[in-house]
Amino acid sequence: MNIKITNSAKDELDKLIKNQDNKSKYVRLYTRPASLWCDASIAITLDELRENDEEFVVDNYKIIMNKSLASRVSGITISFGGFMSRDSCSVDADFEFDEY
Repeated sequence: MNIKITNSAKDELDKLIKNQDNKSKYVRLYTRPASLWCDASIAITLDELRENDEEFVVDNYKIIMNKSLASRVSGITISFGGFMSRDSCSVDADFEFDEY
């Protein structure tokens, strides 16, 4: 899987990890379900490694996600800021879909 982290996202991740006081050092990507206000998306948080996780090391960041999600994604870009997410990280993913 190809995972890219923009420089602005790295700066923000460094701040978040530093503020954790040696707690969660893994960057978790997970699916956030759709609601009345937004579509389903992939979200980002700091978390601990779990049994069903797959780990990717990208530029010294430990990225984790559920193995089921990882098997469906071919590429991810983690960025910070921009038009739709001025003060937060956003995750863009390329999904692999089964052909019928």
